[in-house]
Amino acid sequence: MPMLNAIIKSFLGSIFEYLGLSSTLTKQKDFVLMYHRVLENYSNIITQPGMFVSKKSFILQLDYMKSHFDIIPLQHIINNPNHSNTPRCAITFDDGWLDNYTCAYPILKKYNIPATIFPTVSLIGTNQWLWPEKIYYLLQNSFKEENALKVVSSYLKNKTGLYIQGTKSDKAIAEIGDMIISKIKGLSPHCIDDFTEEWAELLKISFPQARTFLNWDQVEEMSNHGIAFGAHGMSHRILIQLTEEEKEREIADCYKILKKAKVNLVPIFAYPNGDYDEETLNIVKRSGYSGAVTTHLGYNNSHTNPYLLKRIGVHQDISNTPSLFSYLIMSACISH
Repeated sequence: MPMLNAIIKSFLGSIFEYLGLSSTLTKQKDFVLMYHRVLENYSNIITQPGMFVSKKSFILQLDYMKSHFDIIPLQHIINNPNHSNTPRCAITFDDGWLDNYTCAYPILKKYNIPATIFPTVSLIGTNQWLWPEKIYYLLQNSFKEENALKVVSSYLKNKTGLYIQGTKSDKAIAEIGDMIISKIKGLSPHCIDDFTEEWAELLKISFPQARTFLNWDQVEEMSNHGIAFGAHGMSHRILIQLTEEEKEREIADCYKILKKAKVNLVPIFAYPNGDYDEETLNIVKRSGYSGAVTTHLGYNNSHTNPYLLKRIGVHQDISNTPSLFSYLIMSACISH
């Protein structure tokens, strides 16, 4: 079924291009692309399938954007809504992954294309992992030995209601990982930490001390070459689960830290996990931000609330050919 869906979307994307509908549907619209990671070789990378594009796909997408859009800094969309027939596009990255510097940045610099990165401030320069990556690491290790798999299966059945068994492919592990993440996402950070630590203890393993996020030197270098930085909270906690005081710390403190650093700072916030409520919006506004981005699919225009900018989530499975990428853009026009 996934293969059939991809074929249908690819066909529709080709039809959009052939009939010239892409030019018609995108007039006077501003699009914001949402990336997370760009990977040179993703076969041995521990990450969620919806979190990355390959280097090859990223170059393909930039070529498509250059031929169809004016690629502009994100701040311009907030300051100057599009009134021309030429569609505009801004590129964003969430979380502040190391490969934004090692893989994406050299390409953006070569093409002279601006982008905005929203780092999770407390992770900059550390060896910490986000908990979803821990889930995938634990899953991969759980399938290495039959006895370990039995113990883990019992643990997961008790904690999440999910049961795993047998030898699994990378694709199956990715699907199981997504189900586990969906099950526990609503838990408190403390409960999620306990969950991953107990699982690691069952396997008698620890998490590698490998830096996967940007450090401040890399942030400074990119700031001097066309890359802007917004804010994504202090710790990537889901804001709607927090008290007003905790929200204040997550939203306001990261902005203060970035203002003091050597950063090409834009006063724009990216809601972690895309979640917000009225209280969150008010805190973002009074903390000094001029706008914020969501994970809602769609385009932006002069009527869009600058604190609720829509984006198009881009990842490998749904955008690795020009026709699939075209379909993705058109879906943002239609679903608005």
